Amino acid sequence: MDSHKVPHLQRRSGIFGNIIFDILLMGFAISLVTSPIWFDVNDILYQINGFKNYLIRNLVPSNLYNYWLIIPLGIIGTWRWSIWFIKKVVASLYYPILPDPNKVNSKSKANLSVSVIIPVYNEDEKIFKRSLDSWWKNKPAEIIAIIDKSDTGCIAEFKEFQEGKDNVKLIVTSKPGKRAALVDGILESKGQILALTDSDTMWDANFLENALGPFLVDTNIGGVTPRYHPLEIKTIWQKMTDIFWDMRNYYDMPAQTAGGKALSCLSGKTALYRREILLPKMNLFLNEIILGRKKESGEDKCFTRLVQQEGWKTYYQSSAIIYSSAAPKFGQFIKQRIRWARNSHNSDFESLWNGWVWKRPYLAFSMIDRFISVFTLLLG
Repeated sequence: MDSHKVPHLQRRSGIFGNIIFDILLMGFAISLVTSPIWFDVNDILYQINGFKNYLIRNLVPSNLYNYWLIIPLGIIGTWRWSIWFIKKVVASLYYPILPDPNKVNSKSKANLSVSVIIPVYNEDEKIFKRSLDSWWKNKPAEIIAIIDKSDTGCIAEFKEFQEGKDNVKLIVTSKPGKRAALVDGILESKGQILALTDSDTMWDANFLENALGPFLVDTNIGGVTPRYHPLEIKTIWQKMTDIFWDMRNYYDMPAQTAGGKALSCLSGKTALYRREILLPKMNLFLNEIILGRKKESGEDKCFTRLVQQEGWKTYYQSSAIIYSSAAPKFGQFIKQRIRWARNSHNSDFESLWNGWVWKRPYLAFSMIDRFISVFTLLLG
């Protein structure tokens, strides 16, 4: 799929929007702090103790009993602004890996084959068809779709797409759950790199070329996650999703990459892994237990943790771009946010408890901040 041919899939650098957002945010903070000054300009300028009196009048509560409220709020505000500043500084050190042809072994590049693995359940047939076309145009070594037997529309769509293509495989499954489908696809695959992809996700025209860059340059990188944007933005909830994803694209992922090449999550929308890492972990993946319960969702957090706890690096590649569906209605949006938050907190707790994440200081810092932010949001 050529993004320049579809109006709502135009590429966005996001840099201009980020600059405007930062200016507005800082302007709001400055105006909030300094707004009382404009009412006290004469006192500050022409009285000997004018500035001192201004500070006492505006910042020191007249009733000392109010300290129990002001001090905690002040600590929360200081913490959140400090976190924002740290992320901005660390993220500014990030850069996507653009392999130098002179430094990449041509033989290695030729052997770096990619298997695209797609679990499919109850998908919109038109979106699935467009996604298939976008994956095919990126020229992977093979495409493997694991489709639930009840999804007859997508099965028919895939069989039509499959005609005349030897490297396109269909697995019709009766096993429940996304994890079982992913395992079937991984075991069937032959490529050195596995691209695990959601059925409603479309790739940019040169996605695969850009996404493979980190693997080609650094053999210690075990997983790569791309930049993603909504397929369409028609409702306020899709716009909200776009904002959350932009925070991920331009703050969280760049900072975590620059801070140690260790990411909190390689999103299931599309994540690339070295097959040699995932293959021995199929039993652990299928039978993941967190807090005494067997996990069904959160498969992307599970793979991210299993890869990194063995010492492999992960990388966010901003030049590799994908587009995925965003929830259009409030009910869908809030359920999605709750599910993602629950999976993130469960997995992060497991990582912190097991101890491996403490060897990746910035990642540990990010996980702890995510826990704290829940309480600061409620208190604020």
